[in-house]
Amino acid sequence: MPGYQQQRWVQVHRYQQRDWRELIDTWTALNRQLLIVAAGLDASDWARTCTIANSEPLTLRFVLEDYVAHMAHHLAHIKETNHKPMAND
Repeated sequence: MPGYQQQRWVQVHRYQQRDWRELIDTWTALNRQLLIVAAGLDASDWARTCTIANSEPLTLRFVLEDYVAHMAHHLAHIKETNHKPMAND
């Protein structure tokens, strides 16, 4: 798989210009789909490997667990941002 260019991804998908609720709904739907796929995997599937950019071979288990950790990071950031007082508060 190619490497991940975060800023380019954000630019192409125009996240900054989209409705917040639409983004949450899209994110929720995509993550539900990943859960469905993960639930259907056999034990041997979790050991399959891939490379991302110039990485060493990574197991599917590692990639999905890393994705979950990454999503938890985003959720924490969203919660932190939503609870900060506004300048005029």
